[in-house]
Amino acid sequence: MFRYDQARQVLTVGAGTIATVPDELTALSARSVCLVGSPRSLASAAGQATREALRGFDVRHEFGKIAPHAPITDTEAMARQLRDDPPDALVAVGGGSVSDTAKALSILLAEGFPLEAKCSTFTPPDQLRHVQLTAAKIPVVTVPTTLSGAEVTPGGGATDARGIKRVFWDQKVASRVVVYDPELLTDVPAELLLTTGMNGLAHCAEALYSKSASPFTDALAAEGARRFAETLPRIGSATGPLAVGLLEDALTAAAIGGLVISNARVGLHHAVCHVLGAAYGVPHGVANSVMLPYVLEYNHDHTEAKQAILARALGKGLGTTGGAAVLAALVQQRAGVPRTLADTGLAEGDLERVADEVMQDRGLFFNPKRVPDAGAVLGVLRRAWAGAVTGAA
Repeated sequence: MFRYDQARQVLTVGAGTIATVPDELTALSARSVCLVGSPRSLASAAGQATREALRGFDVRHEFGKIAPHAPITDTEAMARQLRDDPPDALVAVGGGSVSDTAKALSILLAEGFPLEAKCSTFTPPDQLRHVQLTAAKIPVVTVPTTLSGAEVTPGGGATDARGIKRVFWDQKVASRVVVYDPELLTDVPAELLLTTGMNGLAHCAEALYSKSASPFTDALAAEGARRFAETLPRIGSATGPLAVGLLEDALTAAAIGGLVISNARVGLHHAVCHVLGAAYGVPHGVANSVMLPYVLEYNHDHTEAKQAILARALGKGLGTTGGAAVLAALVQQRAGVPRTLADTGLAEGDLERVADEVMQDRGLFFNPKRVPDAGAVLGVLRRAWAGAVTGAA
């Protein structure tokens, strides 16, 4: 028996699809909107095109300084400004932090404060408590500028004052509309696209062997992984129409990855990345770029069949063969993304603290292999620090 739960949403993919935003907002009966983004995303081609698309709407509020990892204090301050005059819709332009902020705003405006009370709690080793969020939510419309796929999911992360990533989950906050327009990503730095694409690839990899995987998620995850392996090594050097075509394929892969982890939830890999980002300031895409091969190796003895599916998908995209961890490392190499924790600026002396904090992350609940203690995590981190992919997986 398995369950597959799909949020109600429209995904549009292709050049020029930003022009569909007015009709999509009208279909949601939205006249007033709040625009949410980061300084970079709102100044980008995507931000400018979104402003143009919103000309006929009442842009009642704009929050243009969304910080990485979505600090809870910032989000709650924004929600207080909105609660007496809430918009009909939230329009988010940007990556995962922007998307998560919009989702959190939707929750706060519907369910009240504080946000932390709406987040799940994990008690090691195997106690996970979800908070049921029942109120109707203000719809979110998203124009992504990265390849993480976060906008598709009904979950989000926000960082508390202690530097801990808290996770909320509600099908009603998944973006009702996502506009994947590859022409709007041509001015996004290649490094950002590549590292967030590695995050999307990690979504597909972890979904394949998640405790909550199903035949549906397996099929989607394999296709997403193939597309990422095929496109990420080529995005950095492509120009003109070729670049737009590759970006459309990569955006499709990102959307697939988001759909997959909406049901097959992420495990140890993302638990590590949550801590590296929220507590140590490592960009989420960079953390994902580094960690994937090493976590695949750790989980291999419990996931051989699923990793064989991943290896076939990656090999098809790369045009070669090998084990899943080795091929993930080859994607790293060909894409030119960071490959070791030493590359991220993290101090080697912090590894033990990172391992301790990972033990509190809910991702361990969904990991297929039990993580018995911080020592097991530390072993993975040390291999990631040294860049030691053994080739055994």
